[in-house]
This record gives sequence, C-alpha cells and structure tokens, in this order.
Amino acid sequence: EEKASIQIIYDTIVDTMKSYQLSKNQKFVVFYSVRSSFSVAKGPDRREVYTSFSKLPVIFVGNSVVNVDSDARPSLQLLDPILDAMKLDMQPHPRIQRNIFASFVGRVHTNKPLRGALMNLRSKTGQNLYLQDADKTLQDKERVLNYRDVLLNSEFMLAPRGDNHYSFRPSEALVYGAIPVIYDDRAAIPYVNCTFDARSWGVIIPEAQAKDTLEILSRISSKDRQRYIEGGQNARKCAETVEGNVDCMLAGLAMFT
Repeated sequence: EEKASIQIIYDTIVDTMKSYQLSKNQKFVVFYSVRSSFSVAKGPDRREVYTSFSKLPVIFVGNSVVNVDSDARPSLQLLDPILDAMKLDMQPHPRIQRNIFASFVGRVHTNKPLRGALMNLRSKTGQNLYLQDADKTLQDKERVLNYRDVLLNSEFMLAPRGDNHYSFRPSEALVYGAIPVIYDDRAAIPYVNCTFDARSWGVIIPEAQAKDTLEILSRISSKDRQRYIEGGQNARKCAETVEGNVDCMLAGLAMFT
C-alpha cells in the first residue's frame, strides 16, 4: 500500500510535468505537507521508489524532509512561520536579562525516550532551566503569554522532535530571540547550504547526546553564541510571516540553479 501510494505520486508528477514541457535547465518544484504519506512513508521499498525521483528534474520542498529522502532526490527543508496565536509583541527583543539558560514546554509522551531525557536534565544543578511536561496550547491567551515570556527569558530553546519530523519551536525561538537547539537525527537541515542554513542560527545535537545537553551548550563560547544570535536575526523573517517564509524558500531554491 505504501509503495503504491508513492508510485501514484510519482506517476502524477510525471504526467503533470509532461504538460509543462520543461526546458533542459528548468526544474519542477513539488510541495508537500507534513501529513502527506509521501513525506512520512517508511519501509524497505521506500528508497527504491525515491531513487526513481532522482532521475527527474524535480525539487521537493516541504516541512518534514528526512535524510533518506534527500539522499535520493533534491529537497529543501523549510521552517514554518509561527502561528497567528503566537504573534504577540512581535518587535525584535534585546538579549538582556535572559535568566533561563534553556527551556522546553511540550508533551513528553509524543517522544518519551528523547523528551524524557531532556526532562531528566532537571536533576542537574548549576543552570537555571525551565522544563515543563505540558501541552503548550495556543488557544488560551494566558498560556500564550506565559509561553512567550519563557521564550523571551531563554538563552536556548530546546526543540526535540515529537512524533514527526516537524516543529514550530525553532521558528518560535527565532522570533523571540532564543537560540534553537534541534534534536532530530533523521530530519534534513533547514535551508541547508543556503543563506539561512540552520547551522548558522541553531545548535544541532544528536538524539543520543540529549542527556549531555547542558554540557554541550555550556561549552559554546560567547563568540559562537553571538554568531548564532546574528544568524537568527538574519533568518527571523523565515519564521515570522508567510511572505518572509516564501522569500527564504526562493533563496533556498536558488541554490539548485
């Protein structure tokens, strides 16, 4: 069923491309969402079908690109602009008086091994942490304000994957001036090798090293922290509005020309 689903997508793309009569140097851009079976499909036949995509002049753009996909086909991983509910006090915030070293608010049960390891950091001393196993529901204005205040007071914001390779947390961190810390061994790096490459504004930690997060972050020099901050200011527009997100996408697509 899975292989048939991906094959249907492949056949649809091929048929659609024929109607556009692409020139030799043109590419066909395909967008897909986090919920599409194409983006989350698993199994032994996955690479076999994906490999066929690499023979097409196609670039896949989405918010849940994973490494096995990008190995087989040109791909661009995007950030998602923050939800409207988070758009409170959107002015750039000075990085002063941030008294929380690292924060995370989210549901542990969506990825208990990884998120549970981060919750266990509370047993360590020496840093001021805000780690809460809670639903950061954005339908309640009071919760939104509390969550925003946590971001405004955080040096680092922990962004572990949940039950998918997709999260608003890096975008929320960028908008409110925290440095995102990304944990997702299989996710492709957002905007890799272009102006807004996530490695310029975020810390990427292997999932197996989540328990060592505080040691890893503590070793980051003030110079490197400033580099992440400046990179985040540059990439902020990717996370803040749909228009900015489109600009960043176009910049990422330019690397394929």
